[in-house]
Amino acid sequence: MLIEISNSVLLIVDIQEKLFSKIKNNEIIKKNSIILSKTFKLLNLPIYLTEQYPNGLGKTINSLANELKKISYFEKSSFSCAAESLLTQSLQNQKRNQILISGIETHICVLQSVFDLKQKGFEPFVIQDAVGSRNQNDHNLALKRFSNFDVNICTTEMVVFELLRNSKHPKFREISQLIK
Repeated sequence: MLIEISNSVLLIVDIQEKLFSKIKNNEIIKKNSIILSKTFKLLNLPIYLTEQYPNGLGKTINSLANELKKISYFEKSSFSCAAESLLTQSLQNQKRNQILISGIETHICVLQSVFDLKQKGFEPFVIQDAVGSRNQNDHNLALKRFSNFDVNICTTEMVVFELLRNSKHPKFREISQLIK
């Protein structure tokens, strides 16, 4: 299934200060999460941000937080974003079904969010190069579980160019510069 611009929401899960430095490939995750954020902002698409227990794990990393001013932010205690009723209700109010997910950790908060969102009738897309874990094996096993349960797995570039669909899109030049 292709990603549809009229049906997409970006959900950025728990990319927080105290855990981020321990995540494998964290610079790639940061770079791609920023590309996704800028793309969604340029296309005027909804972006949601969560923070897992920020008193303990810190706030969202500065470079990403600076890109995400004035967006929907949710503090959570559940590992699954979908267990937070305010977030789930807000997603339902968007009347958009495709939830594109970046964040950490792949095998905990991302995994539980994806399965719960799917159970609630959403179509989650895990952005493989924008999610990560402290342990590469945990990350890989989570991706395998997603695949085994028919969860869409994609990359940042797939997302960007599926949203644009055409090089004649008015935002094509601006957005394609983000990829270089």
